[in-house]
Amino acid sequence: MSFFFSFGTFAFLLIVGSSRAADVHHRGPSSSSSSSSSSPIRMIVDTDIGPWPDDNGAFSILHSFADQGLVDLLAIVSNNRYEGAVAVIDAMNSYFNRSTIPIGITHDPHAWHRSGVIGWPEWLLAHLPHRPHFRSNEQAEEAVSLYRRTLAAEADHSVTLLSIGYMTNLANLLHSKGDHHSPLNGRQLLIAKVKHMFAMAGWYPAGNETNLIDQPAASQATLPHWPTPLTLVGFEAGEKITCGMNLIDPATNRSLHQFSPVAKAFELYNRVIGEPDGCFDELAAYVAVKGTRPLYELQRGQIVVYPNGNNSWIDDHLHGPQQYVKQVVPNQAILDVLNPLLER
Repeated sequence: MSFFFSFGTFAFLLIVGSSRAADVHHRGPSSSSSSSSSSPIRMIVDTDIGPWPDDNGAFSILHSFADQGLVDLLAIVSNNRYEGAVAVIDAMNSYFNRSTIPIGITHDPHAWHRSGVIGWPEWLLAHLPHRPHFRSNEQAEEAVSLYRRTLAAEADHSVTLLSIGYMTNLANLLHSKGDHHSPLNGRQLLIAKVKHMFAMAGWYPAGNETNLIDQPAASQATLPHWPTPLTLVGFEAGEKITCGMNLIDPATNRSLHQFSPVAKAFELYNRVIGEPDGCFDELAAYVAVKGTRPLYELQRGQIVVYPNGNNSWIDDHLHGPQQYVKQVVPNQAILDVLNPLLER
């Protein structure tokens, strides 16, 4: 993605609110995958679904892997509380024939609450079916409750978490108290049940990225204190990779798949913003299931998050409890594995 915008485009993006234009300046133990084993990865997804096409791309990748028997989606929670977020998640799951996945949403009054500028959530709800009992977000389970209920029912060290949005739910989960689902507090429950967390968050080795700076208190309360193995995918990893362009007719800038919500998200982004999006959440979804090799090497150390949400990194090659990905192959090699998973 280019760092340069015309004044008109920049002014438009400032008017409509939080945008990928802002994201250009904000976003920026060895990772293993159990996808080669006979048992699928058991995963909970935490998403800010709606503002950008990369969440939708990540959904396509995860459902594609689920079709292959590589991942079992235990629950999906929204860290974005705009009205309709639950119905959007449900409509996407229904499109991929997985309408029974439990859905939760943050009830935190300080959580992010915007659907974005490209109009994709509105298009989706107008064109794809969703369950009528999800006419409002309040009809879905509260996110931390769903997290705790789901984790408590799983075997120890068996669950993979994928964060593709803000840290609000994870901060509240980490600091939750024991309840009727489990006597363990949040930190204890995570240590007991989570095998690994993957997160699209930050810019490495230092910078500012939307998922952290838009909810800085939650970011600072979460990632530096995360108690399980953690792999981070930064803004810089996807900034120059424009996945999803295989879904768009270059002559018309329209979707090649008329009724695909994934293709429509990329189409609307290109038409509204005027240039392709980078590839962010899609990368995190891919490595959470398939692992990092041979596309990436890992830089071990510890994230530092500042009060404004900016981040830096302390290298610790021997004892670092966390790691971020560093690309070691050409961009096209990554597109070659991602783009086919988006054709849904």
